[in-house]
Amino acid sequence: MQGSQLYCAHAMPFPIEMPMVLIISTNRMIIAFLKKDLKKDCYLLFANSREESLDVLQSNEVDLIIVDEHLHEPDPFSLAMTVRKLPAFKNIPMLLITTSLKKVYTQKALKAGYTDFLNEPLESLEIHQRLSVALASRRTQKKMAQLRPKQTLPITKKSHNYTSGLFSSELLKTKKLGLPVCLLLLEEDQLQHLVEKKGKTATHKLLKLIHAMIQKLLRPSDMLFMQKNGSFLILLPKTSGAAGKAMAEAIRQDLGEYPFSIGGEALRLTFSVGLVHYEDSAHPLLTEKSLFERLFESANRALEFAKKKGNRTALLSTEEENHYEIII
Repeated sequence: MQGSQLYCAHAMPFPIEMPMVLIISTNRMIIAFLKKDLKKDCYLLFANSREESLDVLQSNEVDLIIVDEHLHEPDPFSLAMTVRKLPAFKNIPMLLITTSLKKVYTQKALKAGYTDFLNEPLESLEIHQRLSVALASRRTQKKMAQLRPKQTLPITKKSHNYTSGLFSSELLKTKKLGLPVCLLLLEEDQLQHLVEKKGKTATHKLLKLIHAMIQKLLRPSDMLFMQKNGSFLILLPKTSGAAGKAMAEAIRQDLGEYPFSIGGEALRLTFSVGLVHYEDSAHPLLTEKSLFERLFESANRALEFAKKKGNRTALLSTEEENHYEIII
């Protein structure tokens, strides 16, 4: 591999439990910082071009990719889209090192294929937290993909209990690892008006289309269910608050831009999202069941707050019970 490097802090062969991380950057300071910070915990591979990156990916079982936003050829967005086209790396965690966390920029990065962000200047604690989340997600992707329903469940008491059980189970896993999680409730702003004007059957077909669109925007480890009242419950396991907010806004805006119609009549739909972000340290004594109920209630409160504003995403902090952050 011309130009590529493998940095190993241990003798071959590699222990299975050691993750392999590909760092794509031309910045010597970033490379030196990451090498010093991660060499005891990861096997590090380095590349500085599209060709080198693809060469490394095709010849190694990489667990995570870190990309420097200052790449020029290729730019970090086209690189992410190229990686996502490789079947073996369709769902690999990809972290973008960036100085910008503006909404438009983070949404563009998420659409390109990035799953989280590392703020520059780099800090060791943040790096290890982000990598811990990303690598835990990588380990559970296949299992969670099998658990995730492929279609909307019938709205019955039994399916509600099933939904609660699956969500509680995933929350317990996340809680044991001490990782963050986000819970979203999304709803069309004029849903009741649509039911009254277009009827239940037509509205239900519309909701099924919305469900399918949301599903395409989610990652394999995410979980989606349509509730009896027509709202959508979304669990984002092992997801930081910044990534959760960016994903919520990306979903809301993509749905808002789609040309929905019923019976040939064009509809202009708007959506509101209630978002709650949880970190285990805030309430370590909660059981998985009470945690799910607490997060669901908080997300519902945030959704109601967002709907009062109209076409918004509202974040409710679990540490400040009455503090809402409105994302325009």
